Amino acid sequence: MMSLLVLVAFMSTNSDAQDQNARSIMLNHVKQAEAQMKAEFGPKVFLGRAELDGPHGHETIGQAWARVLIAAGAPATVRGREELAKKAGLDPQASMAYAAPLANLDAIEYLETELEKAH
Repeated sequence: MMSLLVLVAFMSTNSDAQDQNARSIMLNHVKQAEAQMKAEFGPKVFLGRAELDGPHGHETIGQAWARVLIAAGAPATVRGREELAKKAGLDPQASMAYAAPLANLDAIEYLETELEKAH
């Protein structure tokens, strides 16, 4: 019985460490992507513009966000980003902000807040 309790405690601690590691990795992706978006399109990039013209031609803000997020190390597919968000234990809103090719200031700020909670 005692060994079962130790195993359960270890698994819980290991799971918490994995969640923390995934959150740390994701936070790094988001901060790098945010900095790249601002470098490419200016500091107000997330304030209401739906389409952008920049060094990669004409793209929607969602396409640009997905591109820079992937360049920062995020999984290349929506499914891969969803799986990492699940591993990190994020709520559906934060998961969507990370996984979907969407970009707005409120969603990104919420995602960063959720990722920093465990830091």
